[in-house]
Amino acid sequence: MFADSAKFFSDIQFFEKELKRSSERVIRRVTKKLYNNIVDRTPRDTGYARHNWKYTLDSPPYEPLPRPSKTFYEKPEGLFLQEIQFGSVITIYNNTPYIEYLEDGWSGQAPLGMVQISMWEAEADLDNAFRTLTISSR
Repeated sequence: MFADSAKFFSDIQFFEKELKRSSERVIRRVTKKLYNNIVDRTPRDTGYARHNWKYTLDSPPYEPLPRPSKTFYEKPEGLFLQEIQFGSVITIYNNTPYIEYLEDGWSGQAPLGMVQISMWEAEADLDNAFRTLTISSR
């Protein structure tokens, strides 16, 4: 009986580790897609609002970035995605002074905004991912 309870305890620990790893992969994938969707939906006139989308696991700064010379934006790749763990607080932010106006639909390029619609999609993605999350057995 002791051997059975030791195996049961070992199986529970394995399941817990696998569930955490699987959850972290889902969170990383959904975070990357959410960020990219927000940026892609942001109206582009000068590229300033798009350029100011950033992400952090820390508190965001409150000053907007200088005007970009190009319209490239930072993509959530590499180390940032690897740092995301189960329970991380991820902040996607934009300090452009007029970003709230854009979110409220002041631009014909994004009459429905960018963030709220992307958040609804991310919530649906999370629901689907966790509903179908399967843990492989040893």
